[in-house]
Amino acid sequence: MSRFVLKGVFALVAVMALFVFKMNAPASDGPLLPSMQACESTVVQTRLAGCTQLLARQDLSTKHRALAYLKRSNAHFALNDIDRAIVDLEAASALTPHDHVPLHELAIAYREKGETERAIKTMDRAISINPKSAESFYHRGEMNRALHRFDAAEADFETAISLAPGDNIGFIENGALIKATYNRLKANSYKELAKTYVYARDEAKAAETLDRAVNAFPNIGTFYALRASYYEHRNVERAFADLDKAIALDPLEVRALSQRARLAFTDGNYAAAARDWSQAWQGNRGDLGFARGLPGDLDLHAGSARRQREGHIRARTAHKRDQGQGLALPGRLVLSRPIVGRGAGCGRR
Repeated sequence: MSRFVLKGVFALVAVMALFVFKMNAPASDGPLLPSMQACESTVVQTRLAGCTQLLARQDLSTKHRALAYLKRSNAHFALNDIDRAIVDLEAASALTPHDHVPLHELAIAYREKGETERAIKTMDRAISINPKSAESFYHRGEMNRALHRFDAAEADFETAISLAPGDNIGFIENGALIKATYNRLKANSYKELAKTYVYARDEAKAAETLDRAVNAFPNIGTFYALRASYYEHRNVERAFADLDKAIALDPLEVRALSQRARLAFTDGNYAAAARDWSQAWQGNRGDLGFARGLPGDLDLHAGSARRQREGHIRARTAHKRDQGQGLALPGRLVLSRPIVGRGAGCGRR
């Protein structure tokens, strides 16, 4: 979900988390409040310094020490210092062994380091503590797929779909302006399930999953565009129909405009292609600013799944470097967001 829309949400979460910090914090030491506020900061270096100051205190409770470790790990993630993030998350999970959140985040960190097997085992522990966490199932599905355990990945994504909260508010995929937040987890689970079937070369199941996604979100242009990307090299007429529907629902659906322009160009209709490309650039809400290889493109040919996955990893790394404070921090489902929210319980499933 876009960091622009969530700015107010995360600000509220930060205030609430600060209130939690203050509730049981010892009042004997004077400069405690500035450190707590700094540990909640959206500025990476400020958060890093504030949380470090808190952790240096001898009078910090176990609960708040674990929270400070968790929040400082966010800053390490933002600086792409995965090793230090892991140290903090291991400390947080040791202090609060019955909290699934540090384990969930730790699993994400292990995956970032390429230790996928270890990441799965850690996510197993998180799920055993909180079997209702759709987000944990979602990320475990990605991990299982990376190891070509397609049956396990499919089961995880199906579970994420069943557990994720849903509503009737729409959203715009990868856009700087979006209309909702809470259905993104369910939506992305459909998308990743379809991709898993493509990787497993189960064309029928991939198409069926995309149909389910369209039926679940019939008024969201993004899913028609996503299904069109699947049909682009399989059934061009159906791809055009889905793209027309996507653009009718959302005239600024940049992915759909770009796809339709590409198809028109291939078909020799250069004037139509130019119109769609022009409209896509004029209406760009950030959709076109993402590196190639990010999730969302189901235009996969036989034998290209590994290259697509490798491209995803490279693109995520490049995106982190390019986005500054609004980094694509691991553990959440969105491609850009402010640092606030990871340790404060925002969007926990």
